[in-house]
Amino acid sequence: LALNTGYYDNGVLVVERVRVFQHYFRSSFAFDCATSTPYLCFYLTIGSTIRPSPAQFFEEPSFLKALFAMQILHLFRVSELGRIFRAVKRMFGPNDIVEGTIGFIRLGLTIFFVAHIFACAFYFISLNENDNGNTWIRAYNSELIDDDWPSRYVNSLYWATTTMITVGYGDIVPRTTTEKVFAMIAMYVGCGLFGYMMTQTSDVLLLFTKSRRVYEERIEHVQRYMQMKGVNPSLQARARKYLKYVWRGDHMESPPWMDDLSEALRNDITLDVNVRVLRSSPDLSTNFSRGFLERICAIMREKTYRPEENVFDEDKEPNGPLYMVTAGEVELFIRRTNTSLARLARDSSFGELGFFSGNPRTASARSVNFATCTVLELSLIHI
Repeated sequence: LALNTGYYDNGVLVVERVRVFQHYFRSSFAFDCATSTPYLCFYLTIGSTIRPSPAQFFEEPSFLKALFAMQILHLFRVSELGRIFRAVKRMFGPNDIVEGTIGFIRLGLTIFFVAHIFACAFYFISLNENDNGNTWIRAYNSELIDDDWPSRYVNSLYWATTTMITVGYGDIVPRTTTEKVFAMIAMYVGCGLFGYMMTQTSDVLLLFTKSRRVYEERIEHVQRYMQMKGVNPSLQARARKYLKYVWRGDHMESPPWMDDLSEALRNDITLDVNVRVLRSSPDLSTNFSRGFLERICAIMREKTYRPEENVFDEDKEPNGPLYMVTAGEVELFIRRTNTSLARLARDSSFGELGFFSGNPRTASARSVNFATCTVLELSLIHI
């Protein structure tokens, strides 16, 4: 599969098979070989004829024991889960709850993975030294070696967990020199892992409130400035509400990162966004060619309105622009009689009559709440 998957080189998609092969051999080939070869060798070469039970394992030749133990390297392929987590975050977009949940899952899997490695290794050492007759399995329960695998695994994992988190109840303890040396290694690693776990737990908990904290810090700075300048309290409240809408992520005008993209890529993104916006106006999407629509996408702009702000007034704006609602709600009404005509939500358009006929507006428009509209100016269109 990896040999048939393209990759990005300095932001450019590469699909040429030769370059894909070269990239794979330079990047992932060594890792794949190290983690898969022992597993495949054991099961394809000798796995079908030699499958020792735990009690018989210590009677097998040393090279078979080593080959069997090296299968644990296959577990390190779990590192590929990182790509899955990143894909999930991209799918949900910026979301504190998703990021925090993924953080807890990654932390839990990391702890379990390390404990699993130590449990398997501790049990393997006991099997390999079974001739001594004084291993932790014999000391704890001589019948454990003949129990089913869930029982053996749970006891080994129990020892690894209590050792790593520095609890150590003392019911399962190393007996042989090799077991004691391995237990010391597990304790050293456990101390580092415990510190990592505490730090990561704190970081993950902060992820759940990251956006809120950033917003509060920014709004506090604005509040201090307005208080220092003696701004009217009602005007302060209006400014806070407006900034809350702009900063909460539902609206973003000309994001700074767009300037870092190449002109071609920036134009492609603008085109993709604005073509979907144009579909909210049937008069445009059904009566004009795609090529023409793509050209006018470059001159469309976004504008944000605060609650009850006028968009345009009736009997004004001849040759006025066309508006397409991308967020919030806009109300069409007759100002003279204060009669409401319609409320337009996202993916709606208005102002078509004045835009196409060049006549003054026949109704007024105002935002109901914070609203964002994509605006198309007729004067900017050059056919």
